[in-house]
Formats: sequence, C-alpha cells, structure tokens
Amino acid sequence: MVCPRCKNNDLQGREMCPACGAPVKPIPVPLGGRLRFGGYDWFVLDTQEDKTLIITEKVIMKRPYHSEEKEITWETSDMRKYLNGEYYNLFTDADRARIIEVVNENPNNPWYGTSGGNLTTDRIFLLNIEEVIKHLGDSGQLHEKPVGPKGESWWIDDQYDGVRSARFGSKYAWWWLRSPGYISSCAAYINTKGIVHLRGGAVNEKNGGVRPALWLKGMVI
Repeated sequence: MVCPRCKNNDLQGREMCPACGAPVKPIPVPLGGRLRFGGYDWFVLDTQEDKTLIITEKVIMKRPYHSEEKEITWETSDMRKYLNGEYYNLFTDADRARIIEVVNENPNNPWYGTSGGNLTTDRIFLLNIEEVIKHLGDSGQLHEKPVGPKGESWWIDDQYDGVRSARFGSKYAWWWLRSPGYISSCAAYINTKGIVHLRGGAVNEKNGGVRPALWLKGMVI
C-alpha cells in the first residue's frame, strides 16, 4: 500500500504512514464492536455473563499521568484520582448506576520488573500492558521480546498497531496505560502509530492521551 501523501510504499499493512503520519485507512473496530454510552463512542473489548468491558474509541482528553515527575503507581496517581472522581461524576446518575466497581490487578512491568503497586478498586481505569495485548492483538512479542535497534527491547511493533492506534479529534495521538515504565517515574503508553511503548514516558508529560476503560453491567451486544 502506498501513502497518498508522501508516497511511501513500505507501510506493512499499517493504518497510518510511519514516514509522515498520514492516515492510510480507517482504524479497524475490535471484534466486539462499537457502542454509545455516556456521550462517547466506545469499543467493546470483552463480554462476560453479567458485564461488558469497554474503552473509548478515541483519546478523549490530554493530561499528565501525575502532576509531578516522581515515583508513582496507578494506586496513588493523579490520573486514577481524576478518573474515579471528577470524570466519573460527569456521567448521569443512570449511567453511573451501570458502571461496575472492580478490583484491578496492577502487575509489574513485564520487561523491566518495575513495581505496578497494590490491587486497586476502580470504577474507571486505564488498560494495563497485559490487557491491551489481550484485547487489542497478541503477536507473541510481549513474551518473546524483539531486539531493538541498540540491542534493547523498548516496544511492541506488530501487525496490531492499527487496532491500538487512536485519534484525538482528527489527528493520531499517543495514550497512557496504567502500567509503570522502566522506572517508577514513567508510565507505559501506546504511541501515535499504535506501538506499545513498555519503556514508557515521564508521568508528568502533559500531552498524554486518555482512553478510559470500564465495565458495564450486563451484556450490551
């Protein structure tokens, strides 16, 4: 496939051009489909007997994972406080009644061993590394680390990049995961091309995108 903007012809089936960032084809919808809830469009990631896991289709805002660059976990992050407080309260009473409070595991970074912290009880959260691989495409690279350009593995770049990529408005944006990066003052993220960046970025980066995830009561589709 050839990029319509810069004519790069080495796209390897991507949804956006790695050379200039132009969209090549629409981002594919995960197998679960799409739904409307609380004024947003969401992708369905998982359905069980009494609940459905969803994530916003787009990056809905940009904000730091934490207000200052310091050692932090999901449990004590400003992001968690915001999503389960101010953001949660934006939903109507009827919508809040459908959001399930769940206990989330917060595993250590699987490549660097950085602590993910304690279990947390959340209504709204970010996906962790393992969840994004499970629900948005598993090529096996998480367990069989690819060798990076300098001999170090920093990211997962595979055929599922397009499924993981997301737009903020009309442009592609990177978005946070709740998992730690290579040190506790960094958090993992998905970059603009949909690559899983396990090394992560500084938690106080202001341009980090947010794609909230939550469990809804019942099977919605």
